Amino acid sequence: MKKFSKKEVLKKDYANPAYPFLSELKISFMRFVAVSLGTDFITDKNSIYNSVCIVVLSIFAIFFGTWRPLIIFLIFLFVIYIRWIWNLRGLYKLYKENHNYWIDQYGISSYISNGVNNVRFESYGWKYVKNIFQLKDLIVVIVEGCDGLPRDVVLQPKNMERDLKSILSFWYIYLNNLPIEEMPIHYLEEEYNDVENYIEQNFGEIYRIGEVDSLSVFDVDLAVIKPTPEKPYYTLCTIGLGAHRIENEQDTRLNACVSDYCELVLYLPQDWNVVDEGCEQPENFWPIRLIQEMVKKIIIEKLEVKDGNYGDLDDAYRIKFGVKSIIIDNVLPNITNHSFVNTSLGRSVQFYQLIPIDVHQYDLVGTVASYEDYFVTLFGLEYDENITEEGELKLSKEVLSKTLQLFSSVRNITEKSE
Repeated sequence: MKKFSKKEVLKKDYANPAYPFLSELKISFMRFVAVSLGTDFITDKNSIYNSVCIVVLSIFAIFFGTWRPLIIFLIFLFVIYIRWIWNLRGLYKLYKENHNYWIDQYGISSYISNGVNNVRFESYGWKYVKNIFQLKDLIVVIVEGCDGLPRDVVLQPKNMERDLKSILSFWYIYLNNLPIEEMPIHYLEEEYNDVENYIEQNFGEIYRIGEVDSLSVFDVDLAVIKPTPEKPYYTLCTIGLGAHRIENEQDTRLNACVSDYCELVLYLPQDWNVVDEGCEQPENFWPIRLIQEMVKKIIIEKLEVKDGNYGDLDDAYRIKFGVKSIIIDNVLPNITNHSFVNTSLGRSVQFYQLIPIDVHQYDLVGTVASYEDYFVTLFGLEYDENITEEGELKLSKEVLSKTLQLFSSVRNITEKSE
């Protein structure tokens, strides 16, 4: 067993590169009890007092020949520990029901898995951490003064060396009042590969991945997928935005099963100049500027990201291109369903497409009563509450068609003005 106290962490420079990780506890209940009992005995003063009392009463019994006080005290302790073990049983049951912990720069978060993705329930800051122990393949975080966490948070990381360094780095950053915003935030190589593979499996073969101006500041790349006969349109995907946590409200996360991490997708007409000479001219490059704009809004302005939400754009887009806002929605093939990739670190990354809307559509946003209603109000499409999966796929294609038409109409306006 190795102990890390506040004093030790403050003395030593633990400001290593740190990466979030998910802990899924897979140990037996007996070991869980033994670990909790062991750390309690070391850190809890009451456990030490109880041990001293047992020793004193035993000596008293030996010298004076009366065992009654010791027996009564042992019965008292037995009842207390039975209750304590019963409470541990309830906590252990939560672990087995996919209630896990996510560790990052913000603290310890309760995560709930719904079988598709991991959803954050609540986060508890590093200020509650008192000590950290390493026990072979486990990390035990001793928490003080936090109602939302047990006193002993038992973690089972996949990579002990890396994850122990990360958790100590996160704690070190808090103890030294270092700004979280200045931490380098990016995917591990294996996570980057997970996201890249998901894109190729679900959207198509990646033609190229490159850095784009201001996106590189956030370690966000852009993947380009060329049109195909089956998908006659360009697909642009960010890779790297998903390393930055979204500050969605708890109700949004839990009710809509929304992830803390996302990547953005934009579809463009197949005859759009995305990769050829002149693609960086303003009339061709402005959709990529849209992606840049939304990345900044999500990371810097803390825009809430969920399907059906929208973000306003600068007046320059309205004046030159007639585009007023961007709707955030689920990606193809079915925009009524969520699309996730769960990375090797346990991070659930959700994919959203960006749908530009013009000034006329923007004026109608205030009249949209529900997510389903916006199909009818903004795009003039029919939506039935009892819609079938085939109908959802058809609806998704119609929204895509409207999006591509908007880009084409904007280009025609631009060409005429020139």
